[in-house]
Amino acid sequence: MKPVLPARVVLAFSLLIGLLAGALFEPLPVAAPLSYWQVQVSLYKNKPPVIESVVLVENTSPLHLLPGESSIQLLSASGQVLNQQTFQPNFSVGDLPGGVARVPYVFTLLDSPAAAFILLRTHQGETRYELRR
Repeated sequence: MKPVLPARVVLAFSLLIGLLAGALFEPLPVAAPLSYWQVQVSLYKNKPPVIESVVLVENTSPLHLLPGESSIQLLSASGQVLNQQTFQPNFSVGDLPGGVARVPYVFTLLDSPAAAFILLRTHQGETRYELRR
């Protein structure tokens, strides 16, 4: 027959191991959630773009687009570019001759404490949006 340790000894030993492990291994710091500006826009084939809505969101994933000649920028009050995405709008859809006149897009730009404006530039023009916190 195998000798069995009394329950009190096992419990005390388990608590001791737990305390030692807690002292030896510091908990990892929790990263603060990242904030992003979610920007919904309408891009037009023959007129300047329109920023439809801008919302500050947390715990989201950035959306990545294929790079192109158009851009959306997060700017400081002095005009410094804090974050930028380039993209290429596509107005052709399936078999529609001439494509479509309007295309909706959604962008996510990583927030910065210095952010003051969003600037959206396409070949058809540009528009600027003042951020409100």
